[in-house]
Amino acid sequence: MGDSSVYIGYLRATSAFAIGLLFYYIADFWFKNKSLAKESTYIVQEKTNSTKLTDIFEAINRGDGSFMPLFMTTDSFFVNKIRELCPKINDTELEVCALIKLGLTTKEIAIATNSTYKAIESIKYRVRKKLNLDSGINLMLFFNEI
Repeated sequence: MGDSSVYIGYLRATSAFAIGLLFYYIADFWFKNKSLAKESTYIVQEKTNSTKLTDIFEAINRGDGSFMPLFMTTDSFFVNKIRELCPKINDTELEVCALIKLGLTTKEIAIATNSTYKAIESIKYRVRKKLNLDSGINLMLFFNEI
């Protein structure tokens, strides 16, 4: 009798340990699976964003007027925020703001919009005035904080 009760106790302890270990592996598997699902979603999202960005730069290079509608589908918050901060901003100024946000230089914007360097400088000046920004503020950094 004594040996069987010890053996039963041993079996209970071993099975409790095995069940605990099983729960640990199930939880570990679940967390890793959840983490992989998040990573997978992030990778798909990054690929989509990269594709959209490529489409935007292709639209800029084409110069056919398709840039701004495409930009608005990807960053409507920025466009709405600029319009909120400056209701009197016109479409050309808004387009230059979007191009600045994308990191284009004044020269690149002039080429992309088929304008002169001086014309883009003038638009940037008007945007600064309308947004009440000091000339020392970097527009690209300002727009990227929006």
